[in-house]
Amino acid sequence: MANSGAVSKRKAAEMFRIPKSTLMDKLAGRTPEHRARLDPFTVLTVAEENALVEYRTGMASIGYQVTSNELCLEVKTILD
Repeated sequence: MANSGAVSKRKAAEMFRIPKSTLMDKLAGRTPEHRARLDPFTVLTVAEENALVEYRTGMASIGYQVTSNELCLEVKTILD
């Protein structure tokens, strides 16, 4: 959009509600297009994540909303 000249860079920044300097940095290649995750390592294995999903889905199916403390306790149970 701003690169093609169809809209000014200032107008494009306003349209997408981002600072003009951020847009200018992206267009000039001074910042990466996508930021990498800060921590690329996961704590849970796929199997452990699936067990947590099953727990949460099972609780939701009976109408029980799991609190953050209960979710943390279930993670600890899975990891132990």
